[in-house]
Amino acid sequence: MQITCGGQFGSGVPSAFRLTGLESAPASRSAPANNSSTFFTVEHLSGWFWWFDRANVGAQSGLAAPQLKRSAVLKSKKIMTLKSALEDFSETTLAAIAGSLGRFAYVARLRESVGEPYTHWGLRRVYGEQAAQQAIAEAHRKLFLQLLRTPLRSLMTDLQISAEYSEGSLTEYVERLRSRCGALLPAELGGGSARHFNSVLHALALLASAPTQIPPDANRRV
Repeated sequence: MQITCGGQFGSGVPSAFRLTGLESAPASRSAPANNSSTFFTVEHLSGWFWWFDRANVGAQSGLAAPQLKRSAVLKSKKIMTLKSALEDFSETTLAAIAGSLGRFAYVARLRESVGEPYTHWGLRRVYGEQAAQQAIAEAHRKLFLQLLRTPLRSLMTDLQISAEYSEGSLTEYVERLRSRCGALLPAELGGGSARHFNSVLHALALLASAPTQIPPDANRRV
């Protein structure tokens, strides 16, 4: 059995490819001299299809593989940037620490002193030094203002929660905070004041040393 294809079969891709059908080979096996049709066997045709398909697939895969790789990288970067460094720091690191006072004291300990850079290896590694510094500073400022705006009875409950995971009594915990009052403050106070914060700690120290003066619902978690 033989297959007839119109046109010449050369080294390049034929300009036209037309399958004229299956024909039985003539008994004499000799073809007229003026016959311009080119005959080749099924094996030749399958080989031509293999070459054509391989050329197309090779060209496509050569372009698609790097494109898919770049697309995956860009997609992962886009997902990462959807969550800011501040959100990451708040939802992972700070969320694992009990109490607003505990979180505030923790953030303050990430630096040597007021004005010095914060140290958080994980956040810096993922988001870079500048983004990490900005995120921690913003979290520090927000916690500071939150403490100043929280009623004393709620702060007393928060103090008990924060002190539960530290060494010493409730009074000792709040006294340690008072002794480090200046070092606890963020560089940017955001409208708050050191005097206000000191008065809050002083009031908490008085309430911690005289539990009978705590309002009846002060131990209720809010």
